[in-house]
Amino acid sequence: MFVVTVEFAPTQRLLYVEIFKVFPFLNRLDHQRQRRRPPTSLVNMGRVIRNQRKGRGSIFTANTRLNKAPAQFRNLDYAERHGYIRGIVKDIIHDPGRGAPLAKVVFRDPYRFKLQTETFIANEGMYTGQFIYAGKHAALTVGNVLPVGSIPEGTVISNVEEKIGDRGALGRTSGNYVTVIGHNPDEGKTRIKLPSGSKKVVLSSVRGMIGIVAGGGRTDKPLMKASRAKHKFAVKRNSWPKTRGVAMNPVDHPHGGGNHQHIGKASTISRYAVQGQKAGLIAARRTGLLRGSWAKFIGVAHKKRHIADALRIKKSNAAASRPLSSAGFLSIGIDFAEFGDLKSCDN
Repeated sequence: MFVVTVEFAPTQRLLYVEIFKVFPFLNRLDHQRQRRRPPTSLVNMGRVIRNQRKGRGSIFTANTRLNKAPAQFRNLDYAERHGYIRGIVKDIIHDPGRGAPLAKVVFRDPYRFKLQTETFIANEGMYTGQFIYAGKHAALTVGNVLPVGSIPEGTVISNVEEKIGDRGALGRTSGNYVTVIGHNPDEGKTRIKLPSGSKKVVLSSVRGMIGIVAGGGRTDKPLMKASRAKHKFAVKRNSWPKTRGVAMNPVDHPHGGGNHQHIGKASTISRYAVQGQKAGLIAARRTGLLRGSWAKFIGVAHKKRHIADALRIKKSNAAASRPLSSAGFLSIGIDFAEFGDLKSCDN
């Protein structure tokens, strides 16, 4: 039987339990239990907001059940490195979750008696029954696959390899293209312009497809109703619908609450704010629409850039119509009439 003694001090009431003398490990367990108890300041905090949950991260799972096939070039072999190989477009299909259509291209196996079916990203102007040539000595026509070192400056290409033999990595989305800027034969490198406007230097032996990716202007058409957005994102990822912060309660978001939907404070927030407060325009240099002379300057710069792109395409058309003496064959120039003017390319 354990004895419990209670003593009263003048200023405080002490409870001394002699059971801890008999079983000292119970005293350690009691201290551990008290350390695990969260402090009072954390108990009274608000909820974890949406960007905190997203920032914590999780294992990403892509929706690939409806995907047709990986869109990529042929495996780089002897035929493409030293000559060319011919294929035929059998079908042009839609791939759920992808904006650009895909083309099923059938090649003869150069080593065995069988056919190889490859899935290419379709370019504008491609059609079923079209012959596709892939290789170093292929003609310069829409849909053909060539090393970028054999492509004249100013030519628009797509699905460009980033490294030799990776079968396509740059300029793959609908309506986008990569522009060949210049070549450096001494180092065996080529400078290209990406759809983002940035410049990149790649090896001249990486491959690219002549032309612009089909499906341009896809995002210009409005969805008009919620059910179309639902089916659009059903094959992509769980990112729709998104509740606005001002439509939430104040416990769920810093912009929530109020008798009408308004932020109620500055929408800009410091980069060094604590998590749970970082919602809105984080460390913004400027906000609002461009107005006045600065907006006019930006508009003129965009217009000049489009004019320069048009002139570059015309120069490449003239260069493509000349024979390439180094390759020892007459290359067929790009028929830019298939693309139409620049406005039709965007549509």
